[in-house]
Amino acid sequence: MNGQLTLDLGLLSAEQQQKVDRFLDDRKRSVTASLAYAKRKVEALEAAGFELGKDFESTVEVIDLVDHEYEFQLDWRNDDLNFIHPVSYQDVKGDVFIKATRCEVEDNCIVYKAQSIWFTLTSENKIECSTLVGSHRAVKPETLLRKLSEYNTQQVYYAEAKLKRIIQDDAALKQLQELYPHATILKKDYVYESTSNHGRSGVKRIVVEFKDGSYANFATNYRGELECTYVFDVERGNLSNWDKATIVSQRNK
Repeated sequence: MNGQLTLDLGLLSAEQQQKVDRFLDDRKRSVTASLAYAKRKVEALEAAGFELGKDFESTVEVIDLVDHEYEFQLDWRNDDLNFIHPVSYQDVKGDVFIKATRCEVEDNCIVYKAQSIWFTLTSENKIECSTLVGSHRAVKPETLLRKLSEYNTQQVYYAEAKLKRIIQDDAALKQLQELYPHATILKKDYVYESTSNHGRSGVKRIVVEFKDGSYANFATNYRGELECTYVFDVERGNLSNWDKATIVSQRNK
């Protein structure tokens, strides 16, 4: 009751004031440490040849929070002792990011988009960046600069390959529409299947379905050539082994 009364009067108990003071001291130390860490990041990148604005960016800034209503906890075992008190302090937002290029295919075009990549700096001034390195292994900043160049090149390569594949699939779809005008459904199917005739697997397919339930699967190979990978004939599929044996026998008379 007494504690609640001190809050109603805008006053703090000695214990509450100590909690607030410790919080403000912690915030000051945190701001100092965050700015120093960001400075270390920038210096490590620039020393390795990274260019600000081209290869990396810093969005770090200090913000002022005035009379921010903050909830303090005196005892984690008793929420009834929590209290809210307005405090004014500084905080740091943003970080230092690697700038990379992300390529995506949209409407049959390659779209280049800026990508901000987060990283950490070790006490030995090595960098951990799983996006560029491919693991959590810490590398020298000079190594990361090379990885960044490779990453940007790969993004373009993958996008060009994807666009080429889309164009090939669209051309194959058009070709199949002309070959099988009576098909009821022609669609791209992204379920992967095995192509035992060439020993490959994981080929995206185009499915051509007919009104009796029969269907055929097609795929384009690495040269862009159309291949028929599987055919299901309802009539043949419903034949018994005896029927199939008879057909084979008649074919070999």
